[in-house]
Amino acid sequence: MAVPDKEISMPSIRSNTSAARRLLRRGAVLGLALTLAGFAGADESLIATPEQLHQLALEARSARDYQAMMAFLRAAARAGDVASQELLATLLVAGPALHGAAVPVDLCEASRWARSALAQGSWLARHQLFVLSGARQSQPAAARCLAP
Repeated sequence: MAVPDKEISMPSIRSNTSAARRLLRRGAVLGLALTLAGFAGADESLIATPEQLHQLALEARSARDYQAMMAFLRAAARAGDVASQELLATLLVAGPALHGAAVPVDLCEASRWARSALAQGSWLARHQLFVLSGARQSQPAAARCLAP
């Protein structure tokens, strides 16, 4: 079995037992492995690929567990997963329209993830930053974090 390139700390899986249980009920095999490792007294650092974390985020979204979704997406994005960075940027701009108050707007964080994705060649991130530059003009408080 190949060892993943990146080690990712997942403290949120220990603190969010209900999210892990919901993932288990939905049949997420990787969720089962992560949950068992987290609850068996294993080390706080669990090894999972960014792609696996992204898939767990999508499972959490299907289960309408938006807190777990955001935690998995952030972990995958920190590990360099472009799809997670793009999705985070989108959710942090339009999250309330998509998922209600569970995903608050954070234009500063959205800008950081879009810039990370752009650095890896994402054309979607280029568009996201264009949209965010319009937000900078309409919301002066956001101008500080969105300045080029």
